[in-house]
Amino acid sequence: SRLSPVPKRAKPTYLAVDKENQIIGYVVPIFRGSQEFATGFSDTEQARVRDTAAYMARRDLFTTGLEMERSEQISRKEAMRESAERISLNKRIHEHEEHFKRMNEDSLMHAPEFVIKPRSHTVWEKQCVRLHCTVSGWPDPRVIWYKNNVAIDPLANPGKYKLESRYSVHSLEINRCDFDDTAQYRVSAMNSKGELSAFASVVVKRFKGEVDESLPEPRHGPVSEYGINFQTHIVDKFGVSFGREGETMSLGCTVIIYPALHRYQPEVQWYRDDVLLSPSKWYHMHWSGDRATLTLTHLNKEDEGLYTLRVTTKSGYETYSAYVFVRDADAEVEGAPGAPLDVRCLDANKDYIIVTWKQPAVDGGNSILGYFVD
Repeated sequence: SRLSPVPKRAKPTYLAVDKENQIIGYVVPIFRGSQEFATGFSDTEQARVRDTAAYMARRDLFTTGLEMERSEQISRKEAMRESAERISLNKRIHEHEEHFKRMNEDSLMHAPEFVIKPRSHTVWEKQCVRLHCTVSGWPDPRVIWYKNNVAIDPLANPGKYKLESRYSVHSLEINRCDFDDTAQYRVSAMNSKGELSAFASVVVKRFKGEVDESLPEPRHGPVSEYGINFQTHIVDKFGVSFGREGETMSLGCTVIIYPALHRYQPEVQWYRDDVLLSPSKWYHMHWSGDRATLTLTHLNKEDEGLYTLRVTTKSGYETYSAYVFVRDADAEVEGAPGAPLDVRCLDANKDYIIVTWKQPAVDGGNSILGYFVD
């Protein structure tokens, strides 16, 4: 069959006409080409561009995070610096206030306060007991000890009571306790700003089955003391003595007891500053039957004091006392001060320890600034 001829496609016109077919303008034809030709990129290149754009976006996000973290670190440093400056300023203000208080005495005055209060004690008869306390206050408080609300006067009972006040530590020592010392003791601290008291009790006990010394005790053996009145005389006494550190010193007295009974031996005791001495490598005691001797094998500054010989029989006792002075030995280092004297531990527990000492007798020609407690 014959194919009909393909009709010719009308040429496109680019003239703009109105309804009356009047030419009114020219129409620019739309360029129709491939996307590659239009953009100038292939599909691979477009994918690379997209990946690059995503990388740039991630990098910008990471950079922004680092900048934020760096900004937070700078903020923390600034806050720490401001805090340190604020602490330094508060410290300077506090120091200024303390300086002002020191310049203004009225602001320092305050009523007494017990830093450490006296503690109650239970002791055996003939033992010594020490009550002590620490008091703060300004002006320095006046401290008074009372027994059952009666003020204690050491001069009224020589050798019985001993009061000490050193560096705000106040103590009451009761020597050779007996039943009459069982009481409530009160320490009162008072200054111009007020008064405060603290209390402690002392209970004195006797060994079970102990015989009252006021009654004559029968002596086992051929000698009986019932009905005998002993007279004791101390003669040939040692006088005031002087020694030097490191030397040996002997103190002795002759004791005459009448009537003289065979194999009878009195009780001989030695005291230093009213403290009973016990035999040791430092103290040798000897009784020959008519003479009592105390030997100090190695003198120390702590051995200086009032030494008392006490001879006791069933009819009573006799005592004799004399002072012993101990001079300092030559210093091991020229110009160096001596060691502290009379080092004592007054009290020790899990919370604190109280140690006292006396200033060295030799300071080396210069004032002592402080001490090391090892």
